[in-house]
Amino acid sequence: MRTALQSFSVPASMKALIEAEIVSRDAVLGVNVLMHSVGVSVENDPWLCTALAIALGNPESGNSCVDLSALSTLGSTAQTPISGWPKNSDEWRKILATHPQLITVPDSGVVAPFILDNDSLYSAKSYSEEVYVAATLATMLLEGRLVVVSGGPGSGKTTSIAKRLVNLMTSDTSAVDDVALVAPTGLAAKRMKFALANALANPELGIEVSPDVDDMIAEIPKSTVHKLLRYNPSNRRPYGRHAGDTVDHELVIVDEVSMMPLSMMARVLDALDERALLILVGDQDQLASVESGSVLADICAASSQGPEFVETMTGKFRFGEGSPVAAISAAVNGGNADELAKSIRATYPQGGDEKGKPYPTFRWVDPETDSQGLKDVARLVLQHASELCARAAHVESDVAISELLAFRESLQVVCAHRKGKLGVSGWNSSIDRKLGTRARGQWYVGRPVMVLVNDYVNDLSNGDIGVICSDEDENVFAAFHGDDGIRRIAVSKLPPVETVHALTIHKSQGSEYGHTIVVLPTTASRIVTRELVYTGITRAKPDLTIVATEEVLQEAARTPIRRATGLANRLFTALSEHKDRWPFKEDSLAH
Repeated sequence: MRTALQSFSVPASMKALIEAEIVSRDAVLGVNVLMHSVGVSVENDPWLCTALAIALGNPESGNSCVDLSALSTLGSTAQTPISGWPKNSDEWRKILATHPQLITVPDSGVVAPFILDNDSLYSAKSYSEEVYVAATLATMLLEGRLVVVSGGPGSGKTTSIAKRLVNLMTSDTSAVDDVALVAPTGLAAKRMKFALANALANPELGIEVSPDVDDMIAEIPKSTVHKLLRYNPSNRRPYGRHAGDTVDHELVIVDEVSMMPLSMMARVLDALDERALLILVGDQDQLASVESGSVLADICAASSQGPEFVETMTGKFRFGEGSPVAAISAAVNGGNADELAKSIRATYPQGGDEKGKPYPTFRWVDPETDSQGLKDVARLVLQHASELCARAAHVESDVAISELLAFRESLQVVCAHRKGKLGVSGWNSSIDRKLGTRARGQWYVGRPVMVLVNDYVNDLSNGDIGVICSDEDENVFAAFHGDDGIRRIAVSKLPPVETVHALTIHKSQGSEYGHTIVVLPTTASRIVTRELVYTGITRAKPDLTIVATEEVLQEAARTPIRRATGLANRLFTALSEHKDRWPFKEDSLAH
């Protein structure tokens, strides 16, 4: 049976725009169906189709809306300038105003698939989600049910959450004992639980915890956001938790919020009980979601416009003074290309400190001029992979497997691109080829693998990383860290996985590695942004190698992600309507 999209072909007037990657083929076909339904021809109104197709394809671009001012310059900045492209916002508004069946304005009472809010064009879905998220966050802030904590790696976020959690669980007036820890990925959720346990056990932090409370915190469930919401794509209503059937927890803590798209934040807020408390944690400077929206950055931007409600952590507990990671990440994050050039050439302390602790190591390799350096890095990665193969053979005890998994995390290549010689595929194929007979077959012993989908049967999450192992009887299995220790899963029962001698910087979010090797392409790319490079560099704990030209690094530092979204202004406006309640009343989530 043919679908509506299959019944339509791409209009001739749209083919050049598709080839120029201004619009996607699927978005054009979708808009073609909508326009046809109201008797409008794409050929007669190609610019209308263009604007609506860009808005419809926004989740892929990361934007929540189409800014008409930016849209006006898009035709001239394309690799091949587009003839006849509308030159300003007024021209685009006139085009959009001609078809009220397709485009309406807020509060018009007219139901349409697109909404034009001043100079921002939304799909109706994105608009409703943004309005809902802004209104709900504002309400929760004013009621003292929301706390937002932002800061870089090692800035003190986990310590802040640990102290707040202990206070909430021991309060005489509003004790909380039903808590959930969640994150966009299973790996990030596990990291959060581990970091929280370490913070509570660290005597230097001075967090006093009774045995009973310590046991309660140890029992707090951690999961992905999807699992919290009981997501099942095969159901008529995919999300089992929603306003009509809310989650059972009194307090929900969400980590790595920078990775959450707008639609997922809307789902989480919709599923909370009206009395539930929410703590959002993340690093606003890291990469935003691969889908539409930049929720954490927008929340922080709204906070910066008025009485600040975001708790910004500025500690330097992971990267101390003189740390190459601290210096380089600060230069990148500050967009200071000159300082970045100095920091990658600087001389950093070597050896160890007075306590015998080794200083972090750093190496910068320009792949175009330092061929020996590139060979040295490749040799180091191959040595690590070879040792992984050796250690993964004939392992029996959980202790040995735990040590194996820890060794795997001692070095990781993270790349900006998936394809190319300096991309993920290039590194993985090169390492497998150089491993020779040791990498023979799909399930070779020592193969590091990343899970690509959530697998609730095996209790594996998208992003979990394990190693293919063999026991004394030559039985081959995959080993992963689990909630209750080591998990061993027969390779025949594994969900889809991929090899990860190297992985993308996007997929490295929420992780940390003893030695992180950040690899960028040799020419500037639109995806090599300030946030991407900052995210890659800050995976290092503590050693760092950067494989990139100086020009690409500097261009990345000068190129922050700019997403079209109205959430920050919408949230600030919603709060401004209650200035009599600013600063917010003492919240129930206070320290």
